[in-house]
Amino acid sequence: MTVRKWHYSAPASLLRKRVDVRLSAHSVELFHRGERVALHRRQRGQGGYSTIEEHRPKAHREHLGWPPERIVEWAGKAGPETARLVRELMDSKTHPSEAYRPSLGIIRLGKHYGSQRLEAAAKRARAHGECSYKCVKQILQRGLDSQPGEPERVSAQGPLEHGNIRGPEYFRAAAEGAAGAKEGAAC
Repeated sequence: MTVRKWHYSAPASLLRKRVDVRLSAHSVELFHRGERVALHRRQRGQGGYSTIEEHRPKAHREHLGWPPERIVEWAGKAGPETARLVRELMDSKTHPSEAYRPSLGIIRLGKHYGSQRLEAAAKRARAHGECSYKCVKQILQRGLDSQPGEPERVSAQGPLEHGNIRGPEYFRAAAEGAAGAKEGAAC
C-alpha cells in the first residue's frame, strides 16, 4: 500500500483487496471491511518501506533468515560475474533482503539458459550499469549475451573539428540576434 510516496505493508492475504487508509499526524492505519489490519508509524520520506514482518508471506519470511553471502555464494556457482552482479544488486538496496527475490530469479535463469550464458549476460548487464533481474532476463531472451559487447568508447580529447559542428559562438550570436530583434519589436 503506497501512501504519500511511502510503502506500508498489509497482510499478504489482502493482496489485491480493497483497503481503506486513515492518516493521522503520527500513524497510518489500514482497514479491511471496517477492521483495522495494520498500524504503522507514519513516515515522511519518499520511496521507503515500512514492513511488519507478520505481513510477509511465509516463503518470504524464510528467506529473511538467510545471510546475503548465502545467495551470493549460490550465484557464484554460475560464475564470478553472476556473483558480482548479485552482490551489486544487494548493495544497491537499503536492506539486502529487498534484493533476495530478484537475486534468486537471476540464479533460476541459469537453470533455463545455462551457466555460461548467464555469466555472459551478467557481464553485459554490469558493463551497462544495469544490475537487475529484468535486464539480465531481457539480455538472455534477446540473445544479446552471445553478441560482442559495444566497442570501447573513445575518450574525449577536446572538441571535434568538423565543418558541420557549431560551437558556442554560434549559439551566443544567435541569442544576441534574438535579443536585438525583441528590442526593436513593438507589441
